[in-house]
Amino acid sequence: MPGNRLPCYSVKVEIPSEVGRPAATYYLVQADSQPAAINAVKKALSGPCEAVEATLSLVRPETVEALGLHPGMPRRI
Repeated sequence: MPGNRLPCYSVKVEIPSEVGRPAATYYLVQADSQPAAINAVKKALSGPCEAVEATLSLVRPETVEALGLHPGMPRRI
């Protein structure tokens, strides 16, 4: 892994709203793959939602620790 960084994914989630357009929320997940990150977010959320995009970000271990990220546990950003 370049520079000793950890694989994390920024996952965009769309939540249906009553006014038409879905609201977008982003979560950061420490995961080994895009599907694992999406599944972790879906598992953590209750109610209807759709994970529409997951983007890989390599994050420093100090940042992961400061944010309190743990593998497979999404954090809203």
